[in-house]
Amino acid sequence: MFRTREIPAERWGAYLRRLAEHERDHPVRLEIIGRDVGNFPMEAHAPLLDIELATKGSAEGSIEVTFGGPAGQLLEHRIEKPTRVYVEENAAGEVEVLDIESREQRKTLLVFEHPMVLEA
Repeated sequence: MFRTREIPAERWGAYLRRLAEHERDHPVRLEIIGRDVGNFPMEAHAPLLDIELATKGSAEGSIEVTFGGPAGQLLEHRIEKPTRVYVEENAAGEVEVLDIESREQRKTLLVFEHPMVLEA
């Protein structure tokens, strides 16, 4: 059973900080869905290094995601003008998907890859 809930805008910063601390180095898949980009999945699974709400400068109010890339590279993705943030959790309370909607009518999905649990 999955549970989807919306994170209120005033709690985005705190929620994303906790998520970054708890899920650091967890493999994720990035998907961007929108009219102008179609459905653009990131091919490889990459470890999540950071996710935060920018609070200063020209990026203020955007959500910035940093992934570990090949050979120690950093891959970055910025969601400009986010309007809603949803989290989908499994029955164990683990984050399965972080769904970020933006003013440009795009969805950015961070799909968290969990190891398969085999039944005994």
